Amino acid sequence: MLKTAIKIKANKKLAFFSIYGGVIKAAALFCAVLLAFALYGGPAFAASTLLLTDSKTFFLSDAVKVVFYFNRQPQIKPVKSNNRLEFVIDFPECDFLIKKYKQNIKDELLNGILIFKTENATRALVRQLQMTQVRITQGYDKSRKNFYVSALFYRPYERYSKYEARLAEIERYKKKGVPVVLIDAGHGGKDPGAKSIYGDIEKSLNLKFARMIVSAINETGLCRAYLTRSGDQFLSLGRRVFLANQYGADAFISIHFNANKSKKVRGFEIYYLSSGTASDKAAEILANIENSAEFLDENIAGEQDYQVQSILLDLKEKENIKESGILSTIITGWVSKIAAYPASEPKQANFAVLRNLNMPSILVEIGYLSNENDLSFLRSSSNFEEICSRIAIGTINYLCPKAALDYSIIKNNNGGEVKAAAPKKNQAVKAPTGADALAEVIIAAKNKTSRKNLKPAETKKIEYKVKKGDTLSKIAKKFKIDLKKLMELNNKTAAGSIFPGEVLKISND
Repeated sequence: MLKTAIKIKANKKLAFFSIYGGVIKAAALFCAVLLAFALYGGPAFAASTLLLTDSKTFFLSDAVKVVFYFNRQPQIKPVKSNNRLEFVIDFPECDFLIKKYKQNIKDELLNGILIFKTENATRALVRQLQMTQVRITQGYDKSRKNFYVSALFYRPYERYSKYEARLAEIERYKKKGVPVVLIDAGHGGKDPGAKSIYGDIEKSLNLKFARMIVSAINETGLCRAYLTRSGDQFLSLGRRVFLANQYGADAFISIHFNANKSKKVRGFEIYYLSSGTASDKAAEILANIENSAEFLDENIAGEQDYQVQSILLDLKEKENIKESGILSTIITGWVSKIAAYPASEPKQANFAVLRNLNMPSILVEIGYLSNENDLSFLRSSSNFEEICSRIAIGTINYLCPKAALDYSIIKNNNGGEVKAAAPKKNQAVKAPTGADALAEVIIAAKNKTSRKNLKPAETKKIEYKVKKGDTLSKIAKKFKIDLKKLMELNNKTAAGSIFPGEVLKISND
């Protein structure tokens, strides 16, 4: 539309020449060439001059995308407006062929676009009907042979005030030195993901596991975890990247389930970004499958976030890939201790959801929906909790190495003590075996009074939060304590007199 408006303006200036014939026509043609040169090719609009040439608006299910096209790469300068519903971008030292361009938009998010010249820039003003998340990207359109800047106005799935409150909360945690991790439940909404042999839908399983991992991390108080989506919403891969960068997350973990034509393939896998080729053909195929979600709405291939341009240097990217490998190795080390569940070595591939991120990022494939053994194992509530807990503890192990869990006293399955030094920075710690030992690690973390390492004696006091289906005899057996002693510690007169959510003393030592 903008290009048409520019042509119409040029044609109006040339129209009066077309009514003459013969010599006058020749003179008119000569004048037309001079005018065209003045408009498009004169000194003011030479090839080296930055020019805004066109704009287009795309209506996506996840966003409204406003794209501005240029003859060469522009500078971007967001401008704060007194009106919160006006989103303003300046393109410094950029020319514009017409005085003003206005476009009305019929959408629940946007009302219209205004483009005009200021003293030293071309300004684009987008009028919003409601506050929403806005992501600025830039890239090169090969088909049009134009550089572009796009503003994505994301369709809200929650009140904007709730999003702002979350940003403020994250800022408070970060000021206190508490690491933040974003847990991404893959797929969602119109993108169901894979389907199990029993009809389980991947998007629902991803959210179930993501919620449990977030809960396990937050329960310790050592780190703070958030979800990219809390319900069955479709979020483009670019939007997940945007949220991670906006939150300033210290790590990004995307939760998925795998599937394979061979029903024999099974087990836990972690992938992280590759700067070159994938680790193997299987990793490349999986990346292609997961990346297919980006073509449902917003293709982010080849473009970069404006917000991260200044730090997307090769050195930073290589450092993030290196750290992602360390995070992958630590979490895999914890999960691999589950004897009945195989865990492969971490692999690399070019996953779209892991690109353009400012932090270590990994994609976790919990198991194979095409394998009966994996499905049977994960349908057990205790196995479900254990694998989520181990992912959580591995994440904490990576993010909080200095203030990490006190590993100096962890009981093994035989009741003996495993002597292990506190982990050094970004160093994996040998995980204790068994769900009971893992439960003690989480309890020890919950009972910490500060983020500094506690002395071994201070971690011996153990408490347990009763879950649905628990009995005193089951809890006594779980912690290898005499049932009578457990009842005395908690002033219980009957073996069944407990309720979910109640906190029991396991030991006063």
